[in-house]
Amino acid sequence: MDKDDFKATASERSLDSVQLVASMLLCFPELSKVRFMADLSGVKLFFNLPPDMDSYEVSSKLVNIEESLKLYCELEGIKNARPMGAVAENGATLYIDLECLTRGSISLVVELMREYFGEKLLCEAAPEADAELVGMQMDLIDPRIDFLRDNRAEESLVGIREGGKVMVFATEI
Repeated sequence: MDKDDFKATASERSLDSVQLVASMLLCFPELSKVRFMADLSGVKLFFNLPPDMDSYEVSSKLVNIEESLKLYCELEGIKNARPMGAVAENGATLYIDLECLTRGSISLVVELMREYFGEKLLCEAAPEADAELVGMQMDLIDPRIDFLRDNRAEESLVGIREGGKVMVFATEI
């Protein structure tokens, strides 16, 4: 059977998108929220920063992160990457299209956010996650992304971290 002969069901596509969002939140505690945007074929990553941070400072650092991500994608052979950062009311967001989205690109963004904002990057204090579980979830991020590239999900989702738990909901954008 050829790869093109395999058609994933809507349920399979939905399950993989839910698992991707949950895995991202579990593996990257710096993310406060993840929005899977089916209509735009990408994700928006949310980072909490203190409300009194200078928006110009945040914006200039986001431009650097965008440029770093574009370069990373080019080095990975991905053309026309279009990450978009924005200053939000309580932090910063970064959109990454599905073609550029990989575990490596997420790790790069998170590491740069840590480097640029340090202690100002607000993370919810969560109970220690099982290292083996986090490792397994980390290993499944790229296969889930690959599956969703080949089998576009129709449902947009939002995942949040609250009280040490990760929750994922279907949402209208």
